[in-house]
Amino acid sequence: INSATAYMNRVTGNNVDGKAIGDYGILIRDSDRNVISNNIFRNCAAQGIYLDGTSTTNTIVGNRVISNVLQGIWLNGAGVDGNRVISNVVEGRNYQDNGVYVLNGDGNVVTNNRVSGNVANGIYFVGDAASNRVVGNVVYSNATAGLVLTNGRANQNLFVRNVLFRNGARGFDIMT
Repeated sequence: INSATAYMNRVTGNNVDGKAIGDYGILIRDSDRNVISNNIFRNCAAQGIYLDGTSTTNTIVGNRVISNVLQGIWLNGAGVDGNRVISNVVEGRNYQDNGVYVLNGDGNVVTNNRVSGNVANGIYFVGDAASNRVVGNVVYSNATAGLVLTNGRANQNLFVRNVLFRNGARGFDIMT
């Protein structure tokens, strides 16, 4: 979905194997109010689910995101705001870098996800990510850390009722 004129789409019930299609399971760029639900995205050369540009108020719910090379779910950039990542299973299976990765996004909600087995971090916020809510996630068996907040002017983020266990060096990591 790649256009400001493409919005309010629903992508549901698909099984996307990246070995057959390439870089992304799904790319949403400059598109708003889409619902990505109950899909399987696996073995992609980059991300399973990738939001980029000015993609706002999208809902990513009930998906299985498995063994992608870079990030399972990536919200990329200052214009990727107000999105909801809810009740997804993100399994790195010791292959993908980060489970959920948010770069500079504001006002996003990451809640009730199960994130495990990534070679770096479970849920990773980097840059000027502000006013995000991370609530009720179960994050475990990631090689470096469960939850990370690092680099930039990340402020007014809320982390509540997350369960972190068996993560490599750290459960929760706040760095400058």
